[in-house]
Amino acid sequence: MNIVVNVNAGDAVTFDADQITAQGGMLAFWRTSSLLAEIPMSDVMAIALEVDTFAEADGQATAPSYSVAAIRETYPNAYARWTAVEDARLLQSRARRVPIARIAASHGRQESAIRSRIRKLVPDASELDGGQSDAGSAPDESVHSGRTVRFSAQPTGLGHDTEVS
Repeated sequence: MNIVVNVNAGDAVTFDADQITAQGGMLAFWRTSSLLAEIPMSDVMAIALEVDTFAEADGQATAPSYSVAAIRETYPNAYARWTAVEDARLLQSRARRVPIARIAASHGRQESAIRSRIRKLVPDASELDGGQSDAGSAPDESVHSGRTVRFSAQPTGLGHDTEVS
């Protein structure tokens, strides 16, 4: 990692160090147990770290395996925060047994994101096959692990009503 040190004279010095030690009023910069430099602490104005967020264990930088911008060309809301309104729409769609693919398209998100969010909102949701395994339940109900979760179609001050029986 690069360590940038601003010193009194206004200069910036960069070290490719993996360790900093302080002793006897001096800062020492090290790389794999070899001393790179020592600077008097009284001369140091600031220290900044330049960290590569995609560094491998061996220290070699790698590019991410995906591009959020490219994914958002197909799924405009990919990796965006979920809102309470969007959560309510998602749960209402599941209660009506709308297929996952159609929910994903209406939310501008990937099917995996929809499944993941359902699991977060309804932790005991065991069926995520597009809503086809609940056949026989009322349209405003979803059955999960022997419990029936009913969703109100009308929002309240809390965003949406949920009743569990």
